Amino acid sequence: MGRTPPAAQKWGFRSLCALLGLAAALGFSEILFRWCKPTPCVPLIAAREYMDFWFEDGVPLWRQHQRAGQANEACPQQHPAATRIAIFGSSIFWGSGLPEGEPSFSERLQKRLDVAAPGAFCVMNFAQSGFRYDQNALLARTLIPRYRPALAFWGIWALEPYRYSVLGDRAYDLHQIAIGADGYPRAFPLPARLNRVLFRNSRLYEHATLKLSRGASSPDGRPIWKNYAGVDLPRIIRWSRSFGTTLVPVFCPRLDRPFAEWASSPDESVSVPEVEAAIRRERVPAIRLGDTLADQDYLRLRFDSQYHYNDAGHEAVAGVFFRWIMDHPSLLISSERGSTEERDIDYGAGRRGRLSGSPPTAR
Repeated sequence: MGRTPPAAQKWGFRSLCALLGLAAALGFSEILFRWCKPTPCVPLIAAREYMDFWFEDGVPLWRQHQRAGQANEACPQQHPAATRIAIFGSSIFWGSGLPEGEPSFSERLQKRLDVAAPGAFCVMNFAQSGFRYDQNALLARTLIPRYRPALAFWGIWALEPYRYSVLGDRAYDLHQIAIGADGYPRAFPLPARLNRVLFRNSRLYEHATLKLSRGASSPDGRPIWKNYAGVDLPRIIRWSRSFGTTLVPVFCPRLDRPFAEWASSPDESVSVPEVEAAIRRERVPAIRLGDTLADQDYLRLRFDSQYHYNDAGHEAVAGVFFRWIMDHPSLLISSERGSTEERDIDYGAGRRGRLSGSPPTAR
């Protein structure tokens, strides 16, 4: 049996060193990547030290700790006869952009109502940064039967009807990402199974895949909004009504233009006509924040050019809601109709507790 030539041994050793070096570099990059935690290329929800994160009926849910008090769930116990007002929405209502410790508009609204009628109102803000229809609808299934609010304000913004894709223990917005038949993004010519394993276990590979795939797929938003306006929103409106709750959609404008021009945004041109038609059919009131703030300087109120308000903005929005509530006294009485059948969940803790069992389906 012949010996391996020295040249072949040399190339074999070099190849092995190269592979080991590449593996070490990738391992170091993975460790560095996990430590640095760069901003994701797409909206991505995963377990974090600053929030509870769990899945219910396949829908990702979370509750951040920074503004836990604004849910104000102790108020109904302290004031059983108070009129309850629930708020469902995204980071706009949660208060992204506000300095830590600064109250959001809902806490300011509570203070205004307390001055006007001490102990007569409980404002409970269940919004969370990143929430969309699925998250809000699933929480509404728990909280509307539990608290029987007279009003439920429902924030509507550009990504409200878009759903997260659950891949492993993380949730992604992939509506602008090219995905394979298995639902996973594909950016490299690897076997599907290997692609899934790497995507779920390597943060470096995940980030690179999302970065290279972004923009490869951008579906027409009109069918999505048509389904939202024709199916999802009417469903939650009618279901809320069965518990004596009037659901009030709130159009949240993008803050890249004056409030008087909010309806000219491309997002609004796609969503607002369909949603407003649905609202008219359901005969519920709505709030168009852009209209109510038309006399305000949008630059003075905004935190960024997206949707988020600064301190002055939250104060102005609190004033809008206060005036609207005072102008609609007939909507401040909640009846006791509706089923109270319950099943298990614990909102905000990731453990099982109680959840109403006659909900609109969250998909």
